[in-house]
Amino acid sequence: MGEGRPGVYLHVGRRRGDCGRRIVTDSPISGLFDLLEEDMMGTDRNLQTRIGPSGLGTTCDRCLVHGLAETPQYRHPNWWAGAGTAIHEWCEGAILRHAGRVLRSAPAGESTEVEWLPENRITVGNVLDVKISGTADVFHVPSGTVGDFKCLGKSSLEKLKRGNVKAIYRRQLMLYWRGYENEGYTVNHVALIGIPRDAKSIRDGSVITMPYDRMEAETVLKRASVWLWLTRTNGLEATLGQAGEHNR
Repeated sequence: MGEGRPGVYLHVGRRRGDCGRRIVTDSPISGLFDLLEEDMMGTDRNLQTRIGPSGLGTTCDRCLVHGLAETPQYRHPNWWAGAGTAIHEWCEGAILRHAGRVLRSAPAGESTEVEWLPENRITVGNVLDVKISGTADVFHVPSGTVGDFKCLGKSSLEKLKRGNVKAIYRRQLMLYWRGYENEGYTVNHVALIGIPRDAKSIRDGSVITMPYDRMEAETVLKRASVWLWLTRTNGLEATLGQAGEHNR
């Protein structure tokens, strides 16, 4: 191992044709991946135990019952989920920085409304006596649109561009609409914002807007209330027997 400037180390070989350098796997800083995975596992998303809007929207009854019962789950370091969380945080920062520029440029003494509101923690409703809250990603004030970012791979993004919106995404958006509406906002649309995970340009993403379906939001909450009541009445194992196998 050869030493360059202080604190920088190079693994150096003498194989002909490789300019004296070779790739090795036993780098002294390979432990950095342990640090990154540990941090990934410590995000709010991974530590959350109470079910949220996305969990309520699942099409799998068994998954819903486990979520309502707050069954402990084994969570592994999911890089795609970690990258998605990082992109969400960047998007929130971009919206906040834009709002800051708008407010700073406003004439002194004049009130100015920002166009975009960043992440907002809202209550979407109750499942029996359990309050369900979630974080809506963005709200566009002029159009009254609630938006949710999804970091998607190429095939999922192509499906979205064809108008194929997963039921779990649609239900989650309807619940967010309900939450904003309950807080007094005027909401006219919901939007699924597909952020490309694999593309070179963010403009390869796609936005799908949908009208509000309050009945769907109410149905999601009622369905969850039934399963929670069954779990409390009959116990978890009996209820899981009724729910059947996993269906994702």
